[in-house]
Amino acid sequence: LRPAREGFALVVLCDEVNLPAPDAYGTQTAIALLRLIVEHGGFWRPGKGQWVRVSQIKFVAACNPPTDPGRHPLPPRFLRHAPVLFVDFPSEASLTRIYGAFNRALLRPHPALAGGAAAAAA
Repeated sequence: LRPAREGFALVVLCDEVNLPAPDAYGTQTAIALLRLIVEHGGFWRPGKGQWVRVSQIKFVAACNPPTDPGRHPLPPRFLRHAPVLFVDFPSEASLTRIYGAFNRALLRPHPALAGGAAAAAA
């Protein structure tokens, strides 16, 4: 299993990766599958008993802190394969600046409304 075009890579985004609840043995199935692919370069196809080799596929995962309701800590065996980057929620000043720039660009074709960009972002 790989991208159809040679020289290209496929990036798979796994959002809310820490949302699945662990089973009775503490395993999070989705994370176990990702770990299998990363560690062994593929996975077993269910029902066919066939190994599927995966190449030129990168995984990016996003999650909320495990302290949020419904979230679970990611297992260390999974985290050893991934650098962890924490991005906090932007401050109010940052959000005003981001949405102000967005609104100014959006309202640029409409000069009569352009003055309201800052107010719309606040």
